[in-house]
Amino acid sequence: ISGLQSAPIYRLRDTWDLLPSKTWDIWDELNELMSNEQNFANYRTALNEATDSKLPSVPYIGIFLTDLVFVEDGNLDFKPDTTLINVKKLRFASSVLFRLEKCKPTKYRLAPVWSLQGYIVSRDIYSEEEQRELSMQLQGLG
Repeated sequence: ISGLQSAPIYRLRDTWDLLPSKTWDIWDELNELMSNEQNFANYRTALNEATDSKLPSVPYIGIFLTDLVFVEDGNLDFKPDTTLINVKKLRFASSVLFRLEKCKPTKYRLAPVWSLQGYIVSRDIYSEEEQRELSMQLQGLG
């Protein structure tokens, strides 16, 4: 989603207008799933359901990293006025890591599609400036 929301892509209104309504429905579903409202509650629920059901899933690592930063920054290492380790902080961190560990797949039953892999690897990688220039060529200002 974030790639499609990048400025060089997002500004291509003429191209977006060509998308069929079914594609827009999928886009809306994905945006709702990844909404940052209530700390990504929709995504967290869907990921928990997928991992509890042992369904293949590729987690968005950014949420786990944000959770770990929150645990680190929001909790003292030691209990106030003591040298005792704040075990509660360690439990918070371990629960984040445990949720991530649940995403580890069993075995995917996917066969490589070599032609698709070759196509992807052979594509040019553009800098942000090149992306902006290409976007401007496809659809000027306005």
